[in-house]
Amino acid sequence: MNIDPNLDLIVKNFVASFNQMCRATSRDYLIRSQSSKGETNKNPKTYVVTYKMRYTSTGWEIYAEWRKWYFFHKEFPFVQIYRLSDNRGYKMTGLFTENQPVLSLNPADFQQTLQNFLIHCRNLPGQSFVNV
Repeated sequence: MNIDPNLDLIVKNFVASFNQMCRATSRDYLIRSQSSKGETNKNPKTYVVTYKMRYTSTGWEIYAEWRKWYFFHKEFPFVQIYRLSDNRGYKMTGLFTENQPVLSLNPADFQQTLQNFLIHCRNLPGQSFVNV
């Protein structure tokens, strides 16, 4: 699939703005809701994350990444943006995307929809955003 360079730049800028929003509102961490082996409920595991993007065969995947060392990391899926089969645009799936419209192929509309999603995430209560 050929990705439009304008849309690619818009998604890169969105991820950068999203990381900036998370740092400014103290949402640059995730708390695992279920404790894993060796963890107690009194001490839930907290991960300081950075949101990143990668290309897929149909669009982009945005995920939160936690790195302890260079070779040891953990990824948490956030949003996937994929192209619809009938070339109507792109669709977002993932966290907090239930009411998001189809993203237009027009770069201005595409950017505006992503900015609306950023505002929607900023307005969410902090605890609903960081608990996974």
